[in-house]
Order: sequence, then C-alpha cells, then structure tokens
Amino acid sequence: MSTNAYDTGSRYNALRISKHMILVVKRLIDVGLLDEAKGSYGGAGIGSNRTTRIRPSEALQALFQGAKVTRDDIRRAANEECVILRGTDDRRVDYEDTEETNRQRDELRAYNSVLAAHYIDLPGLEEAPAHSS
Repeated sequence: MSTNAYDTGSRYNALRISKHMILVVKRLIDVGLLDEAKGSYGGAGIGSNRTTRIRPSEALQALFQGAKVTRDDIRRAANEECVILRGTDDRRVDYEDTEETNRQRDELRAYNSVLAAHYIDLPGLEEAPAHSS
C-alpha cells in the first residue's frame, strides 16, 4: 500500500501496474470486497511488520462461486521477468541486460514453458484437482 512499491518502468512490473492500484484496493476495501489487516504479520522473532495483508472478503468469494474459471485460465504475464537480481537487503535490483542474462532468461523461459505444459501430481493425494485439457 506504499506508492514506493510501484515502478511502472521496472523490468519486474510486467503488467505496468501503477500506484493508482492503491486507490482501487482502498475502494474495494470500502465496499467490502477485500479484507485488510495493516501490519498484521510479524513472524517468529520479529517485533513488528508494516506489510499490509489483503485477502478477498466472503462477499467477493461468493461472487466467484459461480464463475467458470479453472486453474488453466490463470497464467503469468508473458513478459514477466524471470531473472531476478537481489541486493544485500533482499530487494529486487534493476540491471542492464548482458549476453549472460539473456541466455539465462531464455533457458528459464524454456524450462517454465515445459513445466506450464504439464500436470505435475503429488503422490498421496486421494483426488486430483479439477483440471481441463
């Protein structure tokens, strides 16, 4: 919910989502479609956390109950960055492409494409999740 979290020019923002999304989220909270918990998660050994958590409200979940959306309808952005450079503070760092980063990106996209085209099952599940071909 910080305007500093939105950089439409960043390689990590494939959908070019802007800080205006904050206004959309606040409005969805106001009308009861999203639930908000400000600074809600501290984790083990952490005194406080300023990260706001947002989840769909029961009202929004009810609106989606009849939707004919399958897991195959949800995909990642085609131009989403897969080579991520992190600084010492674990934040993402923009970088200039090189021959090596381009090679790594091509290889990762090839692997991700293979994974996306296959259903991977876990032994021990009694029933497979709904899946459309």
